[in-house]
Amino acid sequence: MLEQIIELKLLFKSTAEAKIIYWAVKPDVMKHQRRSETRFRRSGHTLEIFIRAHDKNALRASFNAIMSHLSLAKKVTEIC
Repeated sequence: MLEQIIELKLLFKSTAEAKIIYWAVKPDVMKHQRRSETRFRRSGHTLEIFIRAHDKNALRASFNAIMSHLSLAKKVTEIC
């Protein structure tokens, strides 16, 4: 079976916002998973996410988890 891949680039309003969200989400995103691998980096006001998984279900699960963490972090930055 072919491995499944998602590559994302998320642009934020500022480098400061991207940095806050990066550090808030990184510990959860970088946890080791059996069926997927995630790379996560920040460059200026951009977050880059690369997910590689053994199957579509693992890819979807990793993607959904990351997006949940990012969504929550973004909401928190809007409140503060």
